[in-house]
Amino acid sequence: MRGHAVLSALLLAAADAKHAKHAAAAVDGACPAESARAVPSCGKLWADAGVVRDPTRPYDVVSVMNFKATAPAALVNWADYHLLFGLQHLVFVDNNCGEHMTAPAEAALSPYVDVGVATLVTRYRCLSFNDTFGAPQLRLIALTEAARASPLRGRMLPETLVLTIDDDEYIVLPNPSESLGTVAASMTRSKLCAANVLWRNYGDAGFTCQPQGAAVSSFLRRARGKLR
Repeated sequence: MRGHAVLSALLLAAADAKHAKHAAAAVDGACPAESARAVPSCGKLWADAGVVRDPTRPYDVVSVMNFKATAPAALVNWADYHLLFGLQHLVFVDNNCGEHMTAPAEAALSPYVDVGVATLVTRYRCLSFNDTFGAPQLRLIALTEAARASPLRGRMLPETLVLTIDDDEYIVLPNPSESLGTVAASMTRSKLCAANVLWRNYGDAGFTCQPQGAAVSSFLRRARGKLR
């Protein structure tokens, strides 16, 4: 299975909301908790959008991402955004602790699991990282295990592109004619098995509280600088 550190053969840019996620709270504590945000989900709609494929057809692009203490609204926003860009199956690895965190995340992602565009891995909840075992190792193990079960079993090929970015990172395709599928095809033609994503770092964009809308439509301003 190839494509561990994927992307950027076409100079893709990742719009990163890493610092935006930690936008400063209001002085008077008036900012609503991010976990309390409404969860507008398109999960049930993907069954009619052509994403759910012939169960015997191989996948071109899948993702694997671990998360902990991520707002359910942010998870579904990330899922819908990347499904629009051609992602065909998402593997979410839940690293939360306690039902007060695991239950909302599972409820938010269940529509995607139910229609067959996502897999939720729950066996690694509360798992601690150390100097020799971190997110990359967890993702590799979880994806390898998920690939042995339905709906991934038998549908991941050596040329399947695996997207491994964080829950606060978003792939940007400057050319509107491109998709994650065309990137996968380009890497296969070029015999590239892995590539790094060019990174753009976004700050708080002037917000005091975390905006209630989607990250990519809210955080539009960043400091001048080269891609990293």
